[in-house]
Amino acid sequence: MTSCIDLHTLPPTQPHVAPVTLPKKPKSVRVHVFSHGWHTGVVVKKSDVEKLTSIDWLDELEAGHAKYLEFGWGDEHAFRVKKVGFGTVMTSLFLPTKSVVHLERFSETPYEHYPHSQLKTFDVTPSQLEKMMVNIKKTIRKDHHGKMINVGSGVEADSTFFRARRLYFIGRSCNSWTGKILKGADIEASSLFAPKLMEKLRAEVQPVNAIRVQF
Repeated sequence: MTSCIDLHTLPPTQPHVAPVTLPKKPKSVRVHVFSHGWHTGVVVKKSDVEKLTSIDWLDELEAGHAKYLEFGWGDEHAFRVKKVGFGTVMTSLFLPTKSVVHLERFSETPYEHYPHSQLKTFDVTPSQLEKMMVNIKKTIRKDHHGKMINVGSGVEADSTFFRARRLYFIGRSCNSWTGKILKGADIEASSLFAPKLMEKLRAEVQPVNAIRVQF
């Protein structure tokens, strides 16, 4: 799956391990940002969104029994094709194209779900989580009834595309979208490119467990 330039981000040198030696900070919520090398996105725990925020649109996400929700944004065509060729990349970069928000639902831990991708784990407050979710919703286009526009199944086993509001082009990548979502948590880590965004994120926030979590 890709909707951004295929830039290389080093995979984890060791398997991800859940942060178990240090508890979460009081009244904090654990959030994750992943990087597949070209594409980044945000992962939140569904129960945290349900219990700690006033978000009222989980039913539209059809989260079901999933424990985690992964959100990403990008060029619709690049998301849907099995292999992104030179023509797709050039069209995505230099011609404004339709975009989507991709939602994936899963139940294994993020440390198991992203064994070959970089993963950054950090804690935010419930109010920061709510702002992040509001930022995500703002990027999704609504129909005349005020409902998010579902445009079909996504690229993973349990995933969905929602029509996004803004067009995709070279100055507006999935990674800059991730950076805008992180601003809801008062985290300044925006970049057009995934490796730079992850570098900024590591500098901006402290790992919840500097010993056990591999990045």
